[in-house]
Amino acid sequence: TFHTEATRTTNSTHQTKSTRGTLSIGTKSTTAKSAKTKSTIKSGKSMKSDIRSKASSVKKEVNENKVVEVEYDADPNRFLHGARLSTFACFLCLVKHKDNAFNLARCDFLIQALVEVSNKHTSPSHARAISLLAHLTRHPKNCHHLVFKYKTLLPALRNATGSFDGEARKYSLYALQNLSIDKSCRTPIGHTAKMIWSLTDRCKCAETEEEVVAAIATLQNLSDEPANLIQFTIVKDCVSTIITLSRGKPGEPMDLTAFMAKNTIVTLSHWFRKIATCGSERIGAKGNMKRIAKPGAPLELHGAVLQPTQYNQWA
Repeated sequence: TFHTEATRTTNSTHQTKSTRGTLSIGTKSTTAKSAKTKSTIKSGKSMKSDIRSKASSVKKEVNENKVVEVEYDADPNRFLHGARLSTFACFLCLVKHKDNAFNLARCDFLIQALVEVSNKHTSPSHARAISLLAHLTRHPKNCHHLVFKYKTLLPALRNATGSFDGEARKYSLYALQNLSIDKSCRTPIGHTAKMIWSLTDRCKCAETEEEVVAAIATLQNLSDEPANLIQFTIVKDCVSTIITLSRGKPGEPMDLTAFMAKNTIVTLSHWFRKIATCGSERIGAKGNMKRIAKPGAPLELHGAVLQPTQYNQWA
């Protein structure tokens, strides 16, 4: 009996030790698992912080790229500026061919880039972009396409008429002159904000004779659209400036500028008379107005005939 009780006590002590060992092993495993989870959490946090730092660095790079894009000529790479001017020279050679001008006008990215560069008046590329746009307008089929597809083109050309660069001013006026040849483009051009005012200002403050001729030629073309009649009358000094140019230089024969100014005045008066005679015909038809002429005889009035002018435009 004593032997059996001893064996039982030894067995119980072995069981308690084994249970303690298993408990210690379990606690060790749980602590190891908790350590692993903590390490994974720390690694996840570190990864998130790395991603945030990378994103912030990417944002900084994007912002820096935006600054470089805004500062068009601030790039320190001098070879880039040389390559840019060579590219403009290449395009100026290509655009002087009729078929090339038609195809280049259908390149959306090129036209948008030219319009954006033409708004940078302090850049050496400003005048080249304006001259490229002017040469594109030499093709008659490009005028409607350029005016109605690119809404920022007309404001860019209007702003270029007051540029510090003489070549940019001249070619912007040439472009507007060619665009105003198309009858469908005359109303959008005339109703562009401050367009008639800018053309009038060029007639008064032009530095060269070419600017005056191109400005008055554009006004002459725009006057052949009755929808632009109000635009001519609401701009201060517009009609008076045209009348002054129509008088020509004293003691000299009438030049082309005076001739086109007189055509503009005649065309504007034609539309005023057209409005008045339409009203008189309606009143006369109702019998409320007595005609001076014989009954049934048409009113004999001079009909203005205007031949629009263009700048080196292809047929």
